[in-house]
Amino acid sequence: MNENDKIKKARDFCEKVRVLAQKYDLPYFVVTDGASSTRNFGCEAVKNARDNHIKWEKANGHNPYEDWSKEELDFITFPENEYEDYQKRLNTNKIIYTTRVSNEVGKYQKEKFYNSIFGQLKVVYLKHFEKIEEHPFYSELKEEQIKVIKKYILEHGYDLIGLIKI
Repeated sequence: MNENDKIKKARDFCEKVRVLAQKYDLPYFVVTDGASSTRNFGCEAVKNARDNHIKWEKANGHNPYEDWSKEELDFITFPENEYEDYQKRLNTNKIIYTTRVSNEVGKYQKEKFYNSIFGQLKVVYLKHFEKIEEHPFYSELKEEQIKVIKKYILEHGYDLIGLIKI
């Protein structure tokens, strides 16, 4: 594995830890070969681990305050209750589709790459709709999904996005 691939994997790993810690509202510090990440709000153990890592990075010629998250691609999130289905589709190289409403309408672009809990994804399909009945998978949507989408599409409609794993 080349150095860039190693760093990308390390950063993907750190991002997954960050998302998990955010989900549980927990402080954390994680370090692996090529990246580290932290979020702390008063935990002495996390502070101690991070402080020691800062000392190590300085002693070894690294920038302990490098913020690689700003270099990364935009992050796309998904409803947690759909993780399993998305993961199965991505593992078999299938497209996943997600409906975006409210402030997410117009946010994503076709052919652009995004980071996610599943790794890097590429938008391969993007279409805007105004009415829920126009949704290509309308017959497959659950009643609760239709209800939620209807609630948010009145002003801006919605975007249906298809993504693949890269």
